[in-house]
Amino acid sequence: MRAAAAAALAGRHDPDTLAALRGALADPAPSVRMSAATVLARGGDPRAGRLLTGMLADPNESIRMQATEAVGHLGLPHTVSAVRPLLRDRNPYVRIYAGEALARLGEPEGRRRLLGALADPRPTVALYAAEALSNLGDAAGSERLAAALASGEDVSVRLYAAWTLARLGDAQGRPVLEALLQHPDAQVRMQAVWTLGEFRDASGVPGLKRGVLDAARPVRWQAAWALARGMGT
Repeated sequence: MRAAAAAALAGRHDPDTLAALRGALADPAPSVRMSAATVLARGGDPRAGRLLTGMLADPNESIRMQATEAVGHLGLPHTVSAVRPLLRDRNPYVRIYAGEALARLGEPEGRRRLLGALADPRPTVALYAAEALSNLGDAAGSERLAAALASGEDVSVRLYAAWTLARLGDAQGRPVLEALLQHPDAQVRMQAVWTLGEFRDASGVPGLKRGVLDAARPVRWQAAWALARGMGT
């Protein structure tokens, strides 16, 4: 809760808010320190930037991932030398976060590492790399994502691939999502509806209209929300 409170203070620059955030840099919880440092670093606070840089070497994998994501999004060029070793991290997801961060920081090596990760034999790792590329507006992972739409893949993998393609404006996953609207699990149907709502054009509308007639109320609500959000009627 303290971490969420720190994050909610983003955009406020009054003295009391800044004092509270600086005090949170010494909080015993890493997540709170992370949130406060990210907000302050966005405003150019050098102490916060140094704290985030130090967190890149944290023994906790989750903290390393969050810190790497933060410095990449914040565009902190002085962190490049600290991020680069994470390309050899024991955790493949940390390596992907590092690749994305370096790409955001203008280091070509970051994108090269993400492209290499698309060939990882572990589907979740390869798809995570494809998502990282999509975060950069890069469609280089589309072929790997399209392959994951095959019916033999796990449902969660197919949903993930369809969602990532949709973020790139690629509708290859739409037939898969429409087929999943018949899935016996209402949670799967709701996720399919949510993903159809992420299509930038109106191609997801027919499926959403089917969704508002679903037997499960959460699915109907999700479909109605997506349509009301501006997908069309």
